Amino acid sequence: MLRRKGTDMEEKLMQWIRENADTEFGKEHQFCKIQSLADYQHYVPLSDYSDYADAVQRMYEGNSNILTAYPLYGFVMTSGSMGKPKRIPLTVKGLEPFARAYGDIMRQVEGMAGKHLHLSVFPSIESELGNEGMISTAAYRFLYEQGEIHLDQYVGGKDFLFTGEVGDHFYVKLWMALQEENLLSIQSIFLYDTLLFFGYLEEHGMEILSAMEKGVIPPEIQLSEKIKARLLTEFRPSMQRIYFLKEEFCQGFEAIAPRIWKRLHMISGIGGDFFRYREKLLRRYTGEIPWQYFMYGLSECLAGYAEGLENPSYTLIPENGYYEFLDLDTGIVYPMGEGSIHKIYELVLTNRSGFYRYRFGDLVKIKRYQRGIPILEIIGRSQQVLNIAGEKIDAVMLEAAVLRFAEKQEMVFHDYAVTVEESRLPMGYLLYLEPERGPVRESVQEMSRTFDQILREINSDYDDLRNRKKLSMPRICCLRRGELEHRRKYRNTAQNKPGQSVHWNI
Repeated sequence: MLRRKGTDMEEKLMQWIRENADTEFGKEHQFCKIQSLADYQHYVPLSDYSDYADAVQRMYEGNSNILTAYPLYGFVMTSGSMGKPKRIPLTVKGLEPFARAYGDIMRQVEGMAGKHLHLSVFPSIESELGNEGMISTAAYRFLYEQGEIHLDQYVGGKDFLFTGEVGDHFYVKLWMALQEENLLSIQSIFLYDTLLFFGYLEEHGMEILSAMEKGVIPPEIQLSEKIKARLLTEFRPSMQRIYFLKEEFCQGFEAIAPRIWKRLHMISGIGGDFFRYREKLLRRYTGEIPWQYFMYGLSECLAGYAEGLENPSYTLIPENGYYEFLDLDTGIVYPMGEGSIHKIYELVLTNRSGFYRYRFGDLVKIKRYQRGIPILEIIGRSQQVLNIAGEKIDAVMLEAAVLRFAEKQEMVFHDYAVTVEESRLPMGYLLYLEPERGPVRESVQEMSRTFDQILREINSDYDDLRNRKKLSMPRICCLRRGELEHRRKYRNTAQNKPGQSVHWNI
């Protein structure tokens, strides 16, 4: 059974090879001679983004038939190593499988009466797609254009999902959600966004109820007068609803979600192993409402969809790519369907947008097979150190950031470490330093701002998330020499030697 499915996938790969044989890449790598997976692996080497950068730039400038023969939908940007952004081409064929993943989500609440809340705000449909956006923007825009997303099912409809800048969008989303008694689902790109939403609810919920009751939104709230007027007219709840919510808030925020939304059936967003240390924080708010782990989405490919509720495993989408499994211990690359269960591999991708045998750095574990298709657990990224909200700062970036920071401070550091501060929302980074020599000329606050600016310059995703207030300002903490080594020893984190970064969960 497994081998038959593997053969089916290889036949699809051969079809894609034939369809792209006349592209520049296809001619250079002799696609016309490729008749089998073994041929493909022989003629096409493993690659990374540097192998495509020049070709993608020419595609962006309007040239066609370079990497792919398929019509382009647009481009998205994502951070690359050392902060050099990567421009990723998208084709219509590469986006079509997203409709399947979205459909799987909505089937969990099919036939139920009520509304859904999506925590994102995407650019207006009337605006051009642009070339600096994220894959989520392109994917949801594609859903809308294909008629796959029914916006009347969402609180606020099209105007509050595809719109221009709305200012404090959590204020808007929370206001609309509170007035909607029959909320069925809360959807986001990452579960971390949902955690921020509930943190905002705990901090500002009473203020919003007060504004609802008085019929006046404070002037300091960063919203246009037009949006304020709409909230006060179209989305103002009854006084009975306001009093009910006040009583519930006064009782605390443990399991607040099922208490104020009796029909809430599902929380959806990307999660998994990398979200584990924040799960308890979100569970405090959501109680026993099940989570749906959305999909395995990359800028390069919408690769998989979650198996079901409460299952952080992802089924690969064979229509969107061919996947190989690189054993980092031996260097052996296994075809789709032949990787070993419970072993960790680096995933190698051939997508529908022009990347071939592409190493993008994701580490996965094969949990099992279903009809020959691998079911994966997402482990993280090779070299990745930190990832709070999707910024994916790796060891190379961190090393560069700390060295640049040291140069600006005219200091030499004996040791450093970076961790995530879970005690505040939005979460942020905490940089521990052991200065060896050099004066501390700036205050801790000034040093924090300096380090923040360096991270913004090195990682464009970090900059975007800081601008959208999904990450807090990092903090700097100076320690005595030797203290980090002492902490590593007694926290069982001694796998990182002095001078290297470490992701502590403290």
